[in-house]
This record gives sequence, structure tokens and C-alpha cells, in this order.
Amino acid sequence: MASGRALLIGLVMVAIASSSSAFAEKAQTLGIDAKGNAPAELDAWTRSEIVRWAEVAKAAHISAD
Repeated sequence: MASGRALLIGLVMVAIASSSSAFAEKAQTLGIDAKGNAPAELDAWTRSEIVRWAEVAKAAHISAD
């Protein structure tokens, strides 16, 4: 599943970047609360977002086909 792999790679890249002090400073100037979570928290959030946006897509009759 390419999209799952891309999501995972993106999340890893964000995790690496967010550990950088330069990233944290830039994020703060943009009003972003950059913080890291435990893997289980990230997993739970990701799963809830998938459900959330799947419902939105379904209601709007949007499909990946």
C-alpha cells in the first residue's frame, strides 16, 4: 500500500524535523505548537483522523477511484 508507506515516511520526517531546535523556533514563530508524542499516541491520532476524513469523503461522495 503505497499511500500508507508515504504517510509513514512523512510522519517519520516530521518527527525528525520536530526534534530540531531550528524547526521548533520557526514553528513557534508561525504559531505552531510542535511537540512529539509517544508512538502509541501518534497511532491513535492517525487512526482517528483516517476515520474522521473517511466519513467526510463519504458524505461528499469522494472516492480514490
